[in-house]
Amino acid sequence: MLRILFVLLVVSSSAPALASISSADLTAHLGPACASETSFALVRRGMVDVRDLAPEVLVRLKYAVAENFMGEAVYGAGRACWLRREAAEKLALAQQELTRRRPGWRLLLGDCLRPRAVQRRMWSLVAGTPMQRYVARPDPGSMHNHGAAVDISIADESGAALDMGTPFDHFGPLAQPRHEARFLAEGRLTREQVENRKLLREVMIAAGWRGLRIEWWHFEAFPVREIRARFPIVEHWPEAAPGAPCMAAAGR
Repeated sequence: MLRILFVLLVVSSSAPALASISSADLTAHLGPACASETSFALVRRGMVDVRDLAPEVLVRLKYAVAENFMGEAVYGAGRACWLRREAAEKLALAQQELTRRRPGWRLLLGDCLRPRAVQRRMWSLVAGTPMQRYVARPDPGSMHNHGAAVDISIADESGAALDMGTPFDHFGPLAQPRHEARFLAEGRLTREQVENRKLLREVMIAAGWRGLRIEWWHFEAFPVREIRARFPIVEHWPEAAPGAPCMAAAGR
C-alpha cells in the first residue's frame, strides 16, 4: 500500500497527461510484485488496459502467440489490450451494447495497440505480394500504432468465437464486408456468418467505431486524420531494465 501511495504522489506532481488516470488504473497495473513496468509506462503515455474499463471483454492477442500469418510471437511483454483512453471508453460502450442485445456474449479482442516495430516486421513479410494491400505501410503507419484501432470479434456465453466465415487476417475477398451479399448468394458465406458480422458492426458503430470495407474484424475509434493529429505513434513496447524498481517508471 505504501508503494502505491508513493507512486500516486509522484504521478500527481508530474506528467500533466496523467490527470485523467485513476488510482484504480495504477493499482491494477502495479500488481503485488510490481511486475509490469511496461504497463505503468504505457499508462503514463495515456494508454488504458481496456479491461480496466470493460472487464467482461476477452483478450486473445494474435501476435502474442506464433499462430498468426507471421508464424512468430512478436509482442513480448505487450500481452494486454492497450488503447487510448477515449478509444477504450468507446469499446466499453460497445460491450454494453452487445450485452444489451445478447446477454452473456463478449467482445473478443485479437489486436489493439501495435507498436510500429511490429508493423515493420509485418510489412517486411507482405511487401511485393498480393497480401500487401491488407497491411498498412510502417510509414505513415497503421491506426493500431497510435492505439486507436482494434481487431475484434464476438464470443458466446462459453467463450467460443462466433463463426465469421474467415479467421482474423484472412487476406482475401471472403473477409471483405463489401462482398458479403454476393458470397451469401453464392453459398460461400452462410446466413449465420453474415448475421454474426452484422451484429459486430452494429454494436461497434453504435459506440462510435468505424469499420473497413476489406476486413470484417478491423475498427477505428476516430477518423484517420484525427487519429494522426491527436495521438503519437508508439514505436516499441516500453521495456524496463531487469531488476529495476517499480518507482523507476514514475521518473521517465
